[in-house]
Amino acid sequence: MVKIRVHNPSNERTKNYRYYNFFWDVLTDFLKTKFDVEENRYFEKAHVERTKIELQKGTVDDFLVLECEYVIENLENGEFVILSVSDDLGYATLREKDNPYLKKCLISQYAPIKIQTHIKDSIEKYIPWTYFQFSMDDLEIYRKKRLELGETIDKMYFRGETRAQFRPILNNMSSDYLVNPMMTNKPTIYFDEVIKYSIGLSIGGAAELCYRDIEYMAMGIPFIRFRYQTIIDPPLIPNYHYISIPFDEDFPVHNDLKRDRLGGEVQANKIVERFKQVINDKELLNFVANNARKYYEDNLTLDKLLEKTYRLSEIEDWLK
Repeated sequence: MVKIRVHNPSNERTKNYRYYNFFWDVLTDFLKTKFDVEENRYFEKAHVERTKIELQKGTVDDFLVLECEYVIENLENGEFVILSVSDDLGYATLREKDNPYLKKCLISQYAPIKIQTHIKDSIEKYIPWTYFQFSMDDLEIYRKKRLELGETIDKMYFRGETRAQFRPILNNMSSDYLVNPMMTNKPTIYFDEVIKYSIGLSIGGAAELCYRDIEYMAMGIPFIRFRYQTIIDPPLIPNYHYISIPFDEDFPVHNDLKRDRLGGEVQANKIVERFKQVINDKELLNFVANNARKYYEDNLTLDKLLEKTYRLSEIEDWLK
């Protein structure tokens, strides 16, 4: 068997931190069915700092990896693949960008404008990947609960980081249209709350894609948002997988990307107006919710995530 090494900073605290941490474990087991796998994964401080990784064909001495990043290294030919769920490009995704042994870099938060700005000669190696739900809870339970409810409350719902300076756009939306609790809570309590509402609101956080988006799709909740700048594989289609609002070019820029969370009254009013247009169109809401749920089934369940990751990474080439 071809010998590979997988690098991923982890420890007892990161193991159940997010769904993607669970995915790293499953991916490692999957790779063991095809390769002779050596693990370089336990690091005592993985939960608080980047970890320095040494590659056989590395060209820099500061290749630093986060717990939300995973590197697959072929120990026989020196090629390596990077998987990143990081909110932004960083040490792991940029420091070896010109290394000829970099085979692929799969990016969850793939914003073309950022990729084009930071990646030049090796841009074809950087490709959109996928995104994950927050926790390991079985969201099918809540989808069934929602179906059993029948009637839902005709408002938008959002729960997440709501500090005024972090998502100021939310402060410009009336409670007549949006239920926006200020405090977070346990995921299971959140899921029981959100399924009661007709529409989920999607607002970016540190990055554009949010765990809430994937959770809405899994639970069959149609969600509304400004058109994505970020691409995943396959791309989400406006007004097919989600209720879309034309992107506002006046959004403030943070870290090279225009951010919907930093919008003000003008942008908040656009959300409300779109909400008013669709809230009584139950046929449209069901259409979008069903399409998004189908996307989840076809792309975001654990087996589909493994299949997609293996295909996009092209590491099957190493077996030939």
